[in-house]
Amino acid sequence: MPVDAVPPTPIPSPAAAAASPLPADSPTPAPTRTPIPTHTPVPTRTVTPTRTPDPNVTGTPAAQGRFVTSSHSRKYYYCADDPAWHTLAATNLAWFDTEDALHAQYPNLVLHAPCKP
Repeated sequence: MPVDAVPPTPIPSPAAAAASPLPADSPTPAPTRTPIPTHTPVPTRTVTPTRTPDPNVTGTPAAQGRFVTSSHSRKYYYCADDPAWHTLAATNLAWFDTEDALHAQYPNLVLHAPCKP
C-alpha cells in the first residue's frame, strides 16, 4: 500500500445501524432554537355564491346598425353578420347604418370580411 493511502473505513449497513441502539445513558440533545408556531391565515374575503348564467344572454350587445367598429380601432370595421366583431369590448362599439357614415368618422378603416347578402 502506498504511504499516502488511507485504508477505507467500512460503512455500516442500515440494518446494522438499526440493530445497534444508542446506549441507555446517552442524553437527548438540546434543541438549537425554539420552534416558532405557525398561524392559520385569515380569509381576505367572504365567498359569494356563483350565479348560473342566463342562457338567453349572449354577453355581447345586439346589432344596432349594419356596420360596427371599436372606437379604439386602427384597422378594421365589421359587418353586423361578421362574428369577429363579438371580440370587441362592448363599451367601445360604434355602430353605423352605412359605410359612408362610418368612413366619415373613421376614414382609414378597412372592412374585415365581406358582408353576407
